[in-house]
Amino acid sequence: MDNLQQLQSLNHLSLQTLATKIGISLPTMKKVMANGPIAKRTEAKVAEFLHKNVGHARLFLDEPIYKATKSANTMSLSCVLIKADNACDSFRESMYPLGWRPGDEVKAAGKDIDTLVNLLSTVSNDDIQAFYTKTLTTYDDIPELKFICPYIVTILETLTHLQFESINHLDIFLDMRNEFSPEALSAGSQLLKAFLKLMRCQIGSLQLIAKDSRNFIGLQYADFVANLSMRAKETQLTTAKITSLTVNKSERNQMLLTLSGLQQRIIRHHRVASIPANPPQTIKYLLECIREVAYRERTSQNRSSFGQLKQAMQLCTDQLPKADQHIILNAK
Repeated sequence: MDNLQQLQSLNHLSLQTLATKIGISLPTMKKVMANGPIAKRTEAKVAEFLHKNVGHARLFLDEPIYKATKSANTMSLSCVLIKADNACDSFRESMYPLGWRPGDEVKAAGKDIDTLVNLLSTVSNDDIQAFYTKTLTTYDDIPELKFICPYIVTILETLTHLQFESINHLDIFLDMRNEFSPEALSAGSQLLKAFLKLMRCQIGSLQLIAKDSRNFIGLQYADFVANLSMRAKETQLTTAKITSLTVNKSERNQMLLTLSGLQQRIIRHHRVASIPANPPQTIKYLLECIREVAYRERTSQNRSSFGQLKQAMQLCTDQLPKADQHIILNAK
C-alpha cells in the first residue's frame, strides 16, 4: 500500500488535522492528497507519520501444535501484521498455484526448514511484518482469561515493538480453539482496549475474533511463521523476515500485573452498572450475589472465588446508601 492509499484510509481525520499531525501546511497536505510533486523533506515527514499511524491493521496469531504437560508449558506464538488487502497475494499464489478457495489449507508441519525459509523470504513485502515470541501456554494471573492471556500478551508486545500512535481499525484473528469462548474473546477485547489506552495508542475500533484458519490466508501465514520460529535458527528467521520479540521478564510480569488489575476493574464496573436503581432491590440483589459467591467459595478446593467475594462485599459498602449499609453488615 503506497503512502497516498494509507493517508486515504485515515478518513476519520480532516485534512487540517492530518497536516498538523504530520507537520506540514494545509496547501502542502492538499498537494500530497492530489498525488502532486512534493519535496523530499515532506515525503519523509509523511512516511514517518504513516509508520506510527495506521488506518486499518490486521493481526493474525497462531501457535504450533503442543501438548500442555508439566514438561511442556511454553509455546511459540506468531503474530503477523498485515496492512493491505493484497499483502498475502504472493503467499497464496505460491501455496495454491491452481487457485485458493475458503476451506483449502496447506500446513507448515512436515515441511523442512529450508523450504519454509525460502518461501517466507520470497513472499514477504512491506505490508507484512512477522513476529514471534515465547510464552507460557496459560497464565493464571487472570483466571478468567488464562487460555487467551498468552495471545493478549503477544499482541501487546507486538504493538509495543511497533510503537503505533493510532490505529483507526484493528482486527485481531486467532486460530480457533475450544477455549476461545465468545465471553473470553469479548473480555479479551475490552482488556486490550483498556491497556492500549495506557500505552497512549489511540484505537478507533478493535475486535478480537477466533476463526477457522482454513478460511483465512492470514492465519495460514501465521501458521508458517509459528512453525518455523519453533525450529529454525535465528539467522534463518532473519532471512525469512521474522522478528523475534525480546522478552523482558520483569516487563512482562509488570504487564501481567497491570492486565490483572484492569480485568478486576472491568469486572467491578460491569457489576456496578448492573445494580438496580431501587434501594430495596439493590440490597436484595447484592445479598444474592454474596450468597452465591460464598457458596461457591465454601465448595471450592482452591478457594479461587475469594477475590470475587471480596468484590461483592466491597460493592455493598460502596454502592448502598449509608442508612442501608447496616443490613449488609449484619448479613455478612
